[in-house]
Amino acid sequence: MSFFVLVYLDLDGGGGKRVQHGHNRNNEADLMEEVHLGDMHRMLPSFHQDREPAFAACLLVLDDTIRLNEWVAYHFTELPLSSLVIGLDPKSSMSSIAEIYSMSQRWSPYGLNIVVWPTDPFPKTYKYKTPQNHKRPQGSHKWRQETLVSSCTHHFLDKGEEEWLLLTDTDEFLSYNFIQSGENISSFDKDSIFRGPRAPSQEKRAADRVKALPIRRKALAFSAQGSTARTNNTILSFIQAQRANNASYDYFPSQSGCTRIVGLAYGTNESESTSSDVKKSEKLMTKRYQQHSKFFNDAFSKVMIELPKIKEDRNQLGLIGDIHNPFPRLCGWNGKHSSGQDFMGSVLKVSHYVGSIESWLERGFGNGTNIRKQDIREWKKRDLRGAPYTDRFDTRMST
Repeated sequence: MSFFVLVYLDLDGGGGKRVQHGHNRNNEADLMEEVHLGDMHRMLPSFHQDREPAFAACLLVLDDTIRLNEWVAYHFTELPLSSLVIGLDPKSSMSSIAEIYSMSQRWSPYGLNIVVWPTDPFPKTYKYKTPQNHKRPQGSHKWRQETLVSSCTHHFLDKGEEEWLLLTDTDEFLSYNFIQSGENISSFDKDSIFRGPRAPSQEKRAADRVKALPIRRKALAFSAQGSTARTNNTILSFIQAQRANNASYDYFPSQSGCTRIVGLAYGTNESESTSSDVKKSEKLMTKRYQQHSKFFNDAFSKVMIELPKIKEDRNQLGLIGDIHNPFPRLCGWNGKHSSGQDFMGSVLKVSHYVGSIESWLERGFGNGTNIRKQDIREWKKRDLRGAPYTDRFDTRMST
C-alpha cells in the first residue's frame, strides 16, 4: 500500500473539515481515505515519535491561516518539520491570531512544537548590521523580516535541538528540483542576474551544474521509493543519504552551512485538465494551481541553514542581507542581487504559490503588507500561463 499522511486542516476557520494531504508513492489514488485527527498518529512516520534532530523553520505571518495550515501539514510530512516559530505581524487580526494559537495546540500531540511570538519586539533580539544598500526603516515589513530571521536563528541555536533551519514564507514549499526536459547544462542566459565582482562566474555555475546533476537524478529515484522500501522517505533522509556518500557531499548540502534553494513561481491559472468540480472543491493550493513560470529562472531563491555549522561566536549571523540571503557571511554574495541561484545547479526547489483568491485577500483584509497590496486586481495579474504542472515531483506534491 502506498505511503501517505492525511492531516487535519481547518481551512474554513472552525469548520473542522478533514482534508487529504500527503503523497501517494504509486499514484494509487483509490487507496487514499480520510481519517479523523484522533487516528492520525497511527499513520505518522517513526521519525516524529523518535524525535531525532530534524528541521526547524521561522515564519512571519500576517493573517495567513489558509496558507499556513497547508504549509505546516506539507512540511511536517516532507522534511520532517519538528519545530516552528511563528512571528505575528502587528497588523494581524484577532481571529487569525486565535486560529494560529489553536493550530499550534492541535499539532503538539504529534511531535511538532509551534511557538508563537508577538512582534515589536520579539521575545529576544540580537544586534546585527545590514549592508548599506539594505537599510530598512524600523517598523517596516522588511525590517521585521530581518529581525525575525536574526532572533529565530539565535533561538534555535540556543535550544540546540534541531539540525536544519528553513527560512521561507507561508506560500513557499520545499521540494526536490527534478531534472526537466529541455535542460542543457551548457546553456546560459545572456540576461543572467549574476553580475558584479562578487557574483558566481559562469565557470563556477557550470561546475556546480555538473556536480548537481547526479544528485538530482538520485533524488528522483529516492522519492519514487515506496513506504515498504524506506519508511522515512523525507528530504532529511535524502540529505543523510548524501552524507553517507562522500563523493557527493562536497556539493550538497553545502559545506558552508548555508544551502541556497532555487525558486519556481506558480500562478493563479488552474490546470486545464482539472475538472470544474475539483476546481470548486479543492482547498489545497498545491493541487489546485498547476501552472508555473518558465524553468531555468535563476532570479529567486531562499536558503536553509545547517545549525551545527554556525561557529560558536556566531559572527556569521552579525550581518543580515534580506530574507533571500539572510547571512551573507555564511551564504556568500551574489553580486548585485541578494536573491538568486542557478536553476540547474540547485538540488532542491522552493515552489512559490500565489494561492486562492480567498487566501490572497485574507492577508491584511486585502490591503496586504506595507510593501504590496493584495486586492483582486493584483491577484489576477499573477496568472502565469507557463509550462503545465506535469513533472514527477509536482505530481507527488499534489496527491
